[in-house]
This record gives sequence, structure tokens and C-alpha cells, in this order.
Amino acid sequence: MVALVAGDITVTVNERRIAGSNKKRRNRVTITYGDGAKTYPAGGIPLPAASGFGMTRQIDYVTLVDPMAGDGFVYKYDSVNNKIRIYAETTVATNAALLEATAAFAPAATTLVGEAVGW
Repeated sequence: MVALVAGDITVTVNERRIAGSNKKRRNRVTITYGDGAKTYPAGGIPLPAASGFGMTRQIDYVTLVDPMAGDGFVYKYDSVNNKIRIYAETTVATNAALLEATAAFAPAATTLVGEAVGW
């Protein structure tokens, strides 16, 4: 199967704000990806460049408003690599740490809401 790439991800900027004395942009965004056919790439789902989030230079971070999206997975933004990582429980009720999804996982259509902060 083919892995998801940044071009498969749709980011919609729903609200644009400039906040604080440093004039950082704080944009509310919707991130949509997955079709149940393309798989999870090693290291996470690559996101589009800063301009896709309404920034002109860089993304400092993305805070996911609902990091569980109702599907049982936990989502985390990887600021170093500009990716979303997906974590899942491997065995129910073992009190073990969540593990990152593997390349065998083909995410269904998913929508995440977040706030992108940057310039």
C-alpha cells in the first residue's frame, strides 16, 4: 500500500488571529486526511508547509483541540518534523504506554481541529 504524503492532507484555516505583543499568528485550523487505503508513514503523517496553515514563515506549534477525535486514537503534533503522530493502545487494560501506529495502519477519513501558532 502507498503511504500518506503531505499532498494528501487538507488544512483549512477557519479563523485567523494575530495575538500578543509579538504579533504571532494564532490560526484555528481543520486538518483532514485518510481514506482507509493509504497507510500511516513511518514517523507520522507529514503536514503541508507553513503557508498551508496561514503562516508566512514558520509554524511554532500546533495544539490539537480534541486530540482523540472520537475514534479512540491519540494524536500528537511533532513540531520538529511537522508531522502528526498517532498513538494507540495495544492491549486493553494493561496500564502500558500507548504505542505509535505502524505502517500497516490505514487511517479512515479523519478530521482534527487545532490551533496553529507561528509567523
